[in-house]
Amino acid sequence: MAPVQLDEDKIREAVGLIDAMKRDGHAGKVAAAAAAFADLVGDHKRVLGPNHPDTLASVWWIIARGR
Repeated sequence: MAPVQLDEDKIREAVGLIDAMKRDGHAGKVAAAAAAFADLVGDHKRVLGPNHPDTLASVWWIIARGR
């Protein structure tokens, strides 16, 4: 499968979303952050592949929080 090409706006949007999820997690809004990360895993698998370090880190984050 060929990698998906993302434009700069999509990359900035994804980075902003990840930062917001991290802030939620640090602020004690773990359920909201975990739900958002669960959605993100599907995007990571589609764009980066299932074995990419960022995909695996997102999966680990969800597992570590017992979701």
